[in-house]
Amino acid sequence: MKRLVMLILLNFMVACTLRSASDAKPKLLDVVFSKAFPSASFNKVEFSKDGKSILAVPYSGAVYVVDSEDFSMKTLELEGTLAEAGFIPNGNEVFTADLYGFAQIWDSNLKKRFSYKFPESGKLASVSEGSKYIAYGGYLYDTSANKLLAEPVDHVDQSALQFHGSDYVLSAGYWDQFVIIRNLTDDTRTLWRTDDRITAAVAVDDFIVAGTDDGNCYVWTMPGDKPVRTITGWGRIYLMAKHPNEPIFAISREDSATVYSLRPFKRLLDIDASDLIQSLTLSENGIIALGESNGTIQMWDINKKALIGTYRVDNDPIYGLAIDPKTSNLAAGTYFGKLLLLKANRESHGGTP
Repeated sequence: MKRLVMLILLNFMVACTLRSASDAKPKLLDVVFSKAFPSASFNKVEFSKDGKSILAVPYSGAVYVVDSEDFSMKTLELEGTLAEAGFIPNGNEVFTADLYGFAQIWDSNLKKRFSYKFPESGKLASVSEGSKYIAYGGYLYDTSANKLLAEPVDHVDQSALQFHGSDYVLSAGYWDQFVIIRNLTDDTRTLWRTDDRITAAVAVDDFIVAGTDDGNCYVWTMPGDKPVRTITGWGRIYLMAKHPNEPIFAISREDSATVYSLRPFKRLLDIDASDLIQSLTLSENGIIALGESNGTIQMWDINKKALIGTYRVDNDPIYGLAIDPKTSNLAAGTYFGKLLLLKANRESHGGTP
């Protein structure tokens, strides 16, 4: 009899625990600001370095700069389809480049201060800290010397382009199946090859990371020519995001994301999504956010492995996400032209693992 009573009590405790876990719903993120742009379709949002401005980038027509405190807005009218737009790293000036070769820099009042037409059209563009260099397609332009630098990198279909610090620029080709780093000091070039088409690539600390169509992720050190790590998995790698200061990066497959540390190598966090992941961002205070095709947004604390909060914009894909590391506020841009500022519901930022 005594044993039977103990079993009943034990089953009751387990049931209560399971019910508590299943009933515990993640807290919804608070909406601080929301605005619809009927003629826009956003594919990127970004905070300025000081967090005071939000840049909202549609595919074409204009770029919007919104004050993150009073929500006043400036509009930069543009022609053509954009290859890239963003804040100059560590600054408040804006860089834009279209698919037809025009690259421009605008001051904090959105007055044009620089313009250049590249010899050929390109798919991707990037600008270095201090706007000294502009990378466009396979070309590299020195704005201080007003000249193109050396021979361009020839890619059939460019899948990644980014500056790494002030000395390097990374470029990757989808069909070419290689990643190349150009040294901006002496224009020497280092090349790493993969066994399949490259869908995404980033430079993190002194590592090069490339994801491929077959689901493999290769990790090299910059001086090395052979991968020091190969991460295997099922499904194409769609997106990559990197930590601004630490050797940490994240990858997304169709409906899942994983965060890794490179020094030491460690799998930090796995996240399941309810639909195709369309946007992915990592913040310097240890937060990862992802946006899905069905309009779901998730924010996670990497260190605590805890879901901070969620939000849903019904049937409106989330194509742009950005986190302000000072406030943990989240900016989101949707395919059907909605711009949101969401507030994270937590007492502390947790910190980078």
